Amino acid sequence: GLVTTLPVLCFGLVSPLAPLLAVVLMLAGLNLALLAGAGRWLGGVRGAFLQLALDLLAWGVFLYFSGGPTNPAISLLLPLIAVGATILPARRAWLLVLLAVVIYSLLWEFHLPVAIDDRELAMRWHLAGMWLSFALAAATVVWFVARLTAALSQRERELADTRAARARDAYMVA
Repeated sequence: GLVTTLPVLCFGLVSPLAPLLAVVLMLAGLNLALLAGAGRWLGGVRGAFLQLALDLLAWGVFLYFSGGPTNPAISLLLPLIAVGATILPARRAWLLVLLAVVIYSLLWEFHLPVAIDDRELAMRWHLAGMWLSFALAAATVVWFVARLTAALSQRERELADTRAARARDAYMVA
């Protein structure tokens, strides 16, 4: 029925609604708690790692209920790894890679398949999903790297301003 299934891509593709909604609600609750300031204990490197790990696990649950490795959205694990690689120390970034590889590997054996009887329609949906997944992954990576680059540029400007002010102060004192 409508309560137990969710049309994923319309046209006959369905996934169980309850577990997907549970994951969405859990992530929404966590993000609201973080915005409300409850995330002080989730600050720093440890917090960033835990948040990215939870996102990987949540995405793994979504993929489990929607075709596992046959779902073209599996490549959306990559932006999470890219974010981790840019903000985490190497050891923790490699732990994220390991977690993503374990999730992907488990999905090879354990997932609910998506059944589409029409092979041509199945291939069209798969290719459309690959395109959408690529576009989202590329946009996410560029958005994050652009924000990081802007923050670094701002920091460099502030450091240059501080150095200039110190040089003026040193000149005035001399």
